[in-house]
Amino acid sequence: MKIRVALGLAALTIFAAAQGQPTLTELNQRLVERLKAFQSEAGFPGATFAYVLPDGRQGAVAVGFADKERNKTMQPDARMPAGSTGKTFFAAWILQEIEGGRLGLDDPLAKHLGGEAWFKRLANGEAVTLRQLFLHQSGIPEHVYGEAVHQAIRGRGDKPWTPADIVPFALDSKPLFEPGKGWAYADTNYILLALAAEAATKQNGYAEIERRFLRPFGLKGTQPATKRDMEGLTMGYTTLGRDFVGQETTLDDKGAFRVNPGFEWAGGGFVSTSQDLARWALSLFGGKVLKPETLTLAKQGVAARTGPGDQYGLGVQIRDGEWGKGYGHGGFYPGYLTEMEYVYDRFGVAIQFNTDSGQALLRGRRRVMLEMAKMVHEATR
Repeated sequence: MKIRVALGLAALTIFAAAQGQPTLTELNQRLVERLKAFQSEAGFPGATFAYVLPDGRQGAVAVGFADKERNKTMQPDARMPAGSTGKTFFAAWILQEIEGGRLGLDDPLAKHLGGEAWFKRLANGEAVTLRQLFLHQSGIPEHVYGEAVHQAIRGRGDKPWTPADIVPFALDSKPLFEPGKGWAYADTNYILLALAAEAATKQNGYAEIERRFLRPFGLKGTQPATKRDMEGLTMGYTTLGRDFVGQETTLDDKGAFRVNPGFEWAGGGFVSTSQDLARWALSLFGGKVLKPETLTLAKQGVAARTGPGDQYGLGVQIRDGEWGKGYGHGGFYPGYLTEMEYVYDRFGVAIQFNTDSGQALLRGRRRVMLEMAKMVHEATR
């Protein structure tokens, strides 16, 4: 099997050369040059970019530093927190449970969590549905900002986070609007979704995601972010996330996170690589994870206040590209930024940076990812 694959890819490369298209080696070099140009323009420490095509061809490139102080060069398989991109894993698991009838998209949240002692302290708790949580139309405020939360994160040490530890930060707030009457992005929505799914199915979300997605799709660089000490982490540099970490850099002298990342859970909750995220984008939005009717439903979004024309579906950001709609998700984690997308209706791409400074990236991280995706498309179609 390995020999057949190797010969197949070699034949594709020869065919591309015969048609005047660049080889994958040439394409990857062009991608490096484009990413270097963006680094020179924006001044970020380092970045990785990857693409995965439906015929098995793939590529990954890196520029800059994985650790500036130690002069460590960024590698294509560098592992970084993926931030809210991880919502796509939790969404896929919960949507599969809806396919199996163990949950209903229009179930009231109270059906699954109404018996919890804290439930009456949750804004809009009695009225909100799972669909509204998926779409960020619950009216429940974001819980991850504020000094009390930041102090708890910085003071956690190695003590693991549990969902029960996260919930109190979401309580006793005033609703932003009536459920379904507005839109406001919040990790809190996905924390509550995952709590409801675990309660209804008696399953552990992380365990199911590993069993259903990470192992079957070969996402070997992806791991639930549940502890400080994780193998092969890339140093991150904080600006927006400094209140969470308390320092400019995200790792200590031993290469472990300065704070326990478990506070993210279903709001994100994974360390990954650009290679894995591109493969996941292809698998999820290319139709290998959900039933066709479920995927179609997931891609029916509502207006989102993230950019002109943007929409949000069931765990997916829907944004315009020059070819049409792109399906994926961005991610922020203190010290890191991620973008993942299914583009041209045929392949997956992802880009990661070890900075969270939108200013350093000139707010152009998705733009550059799409420019590089266009280069891949034109070289491989």
